[in-house]
Amino acid sequence: MDVATERLHLRARDGTALTLRPVVKEDKDALIRGFERLSLESRFKRFLTGMPRLPEGLAAYLTDIDHVNHFAWVTFADDDPDHLGIGVSRYIRLRDDAEVAESAVAVIDAYQRRGIGSLLMLALVDVAWSNGIRRFRASYLADNAGVRHMINASGAYSRSVEPGVVAAEVDIEPFVGRLRT
Repeated sequence: MDVATERLHLRARDGTALTLRPVVKEDKDALIRGFERLSLESRFKRFLTGMPRLPEGLAAYLTDIDHVNHFAWVTFADDDPDHLGIGVSRYIRLRDDAEVAESAVAVIDAYQRRGIGSLLMLALVDVAWSNGIRRFRASYLADNAGVRHMINASGAYSRSVEPGVVAAEVDIEPFVGRLRT
């Protein structure tokens, strides 16, 4: 994949035109600004902690990536005049099992419940598969209905790992090629 030129053009369930592209290290400040557009509840659901702001070091880690072992998509709403990112999906390959990666997705509140998170995950699956990843792992809050629905629909194996937190693992092969651009 040529990171500099890769673009996917998709439509959300409600017809919102979207453009996805790989995250690059120059996105660090934009990621910090995007984090500020998440509600406190969405921040907690994504990071499983009440982070008031995205630390600069974490933003650097999330944007200075190799696009093989650590990959992320950022999506934009094409009609947004400020052209700010509205969502991110990522995987980070596990060091002890090269076929497994932790995966995550976040969509700013104003664009949630439109299927954008699912589109971001399907785009992520295709890249992960091409890079030799066969399963995704994720931890999420048991009361996160959106993620719970996505996990249950995937047929993932889920288990409670601590009060209120669920861990899931899903074989991604059934989802390869299901993204329609």
